[in-house]
Amino acid sequence: MRFRIPWLESTVALVLLAGAAPATAQQWLSDRARAEGRGIRLGDFELHPGIGTEIGYDSNIFLAEPDTEQASAILRVSPHFYLSTLSGERLQGVRPRLSFRTGVKAALKYYFAPKEGDIGVGQDARLVWAPGDVFSLELFDEFNRSIDPFSDPAGPVSSEADQLAFARDQLGVGTRLQLSTPGGLVKGGVGYRYDLDYFEDDLFRSNDNHSHTISADTSWEFLPKTALFWNGSLQFHSFDEPSSEALTDRTDSTRVSSKIGLNGALTQRVGFTLAGGYTAGFYDNDNDYENVIAQVEARWRLRETMLWALGYDREYGTAFQGNFARMDRVKTRLQALLGRVVVLGAKAELTFVDFGFDDRVADLGGDPTRNDIHLLVNLNGEYRIIDWLAITAEFGYLENFTDFVYTFDMGMTDPAEYRRFEAWLGLRAFL
Repeated sequence: MRFRIPWLESTVALVLLAGAAPATAQQWLSDRARAEGRGIRLGDFELHPGIGTEIGYDSNIFLAEPDTEQASAILRVSPHFYLSTLSGERLQGVRPRLSFRTGVKAALKYYFAPKEGDIGVGQDARLVWAPGDVFSLELFDEFNRSIDPFSDPAGPVSSEADQLAFARDQLGVGTRLQLSTPGGLVKGGVGYRYDLDYFEDDLFRSNDNHSHTISADTSWEFLPKTALFWNGSLQFHSFDEPSSEALTDRTDSTRVSSKIGLNGALTQRVGFTLAGGYTAGFYDNDNDYENVIAQVEARWRLRETMLWALGYDREYGTAFQGNFARMDRVKTRLQALLGRVVVLGAKAELTFVDFGFDDRVADLGGDPTRNDIHLLVNLNGEYRIIDWLAITAEFGYLENFTDFVYTFDMGMTDPAEYRRFEAWLGLRAFL
């Protein structure tokens, strides 16, 4: 849904006074208890409304290669509205047999340089039925319409994407059944999830895909704060509209994974996660994949309100160029609460991405190998003026280092490297 707002520049000052809400993906705070207030009680339910505004700057709104970037000032307005059963202190320690949470959110973004705007929307709902300590059943759905360019280095590409053409609709629905011992020391669950990934613009329609995922997991808490866990999945993934115009043929696949590990605490201040496993993908073009997966993280609570973590992940997933992308990621994050009114966060990630291509890339004259280095740095903060109003700020840097060049029909080429800096300042009001 693309639109133009010729009068918007003259109303920015008025909008900035309206308050603010979390960004579409709760960019400022991962702790929902601080991202929301107590809410408005409506009998056995709680209402959590919010609305907000940010003004920002993006140095590369289309994630174009160096020397072709287009910068813009941006206005973002982000309302949200959630309804749930009673939570927190209102429950007074009572565990409800039936609980649910549902809501909608939006992010209106207006770009001042191309003078165009678009709206991202989201909806999610979760229902949990737990009649006792042993059995629980969960139903959920998630929908998100995103409008930002694809920052994942494994994302789709088009040589003609020179406008706001990145609208993408993602839907996920599923269920999970869990059984546990009365004390909760041993737990096990099975689940099913269906995902649909739809691209609204014709430039990216050949990337439409869907998947069915069957999952299982179990954990055993053999120490007060340490547990042994296992999880595994079987996924059937299909592209909906294979296209000879795509960079590579779209290939359906069946993927399996299994991972076992430990999650716990060495001391009151030091915690860790250590896990490893095996994953494999079986593709219709016989360009199969198998390798190990891993997750390592150490966490230090430097003080009661400050946490620092350092970790490494090896992952494997879907790619829109080639069959798959293997990602080795080194990451660190810092979270701090100062004086109960200032929340600070910082994270940095360095990801090494290896792509698995088929022979068609070489047939088009392109390089059949691709290796990217993806750097992400983010700093964010919030100052809580009063219980329901806060000032927020965020700074981010994103760069993809690669020598890879996309080769399209008719000899068109497009370098895959890009870099972007963004900065945001805003207010948010919430209950």
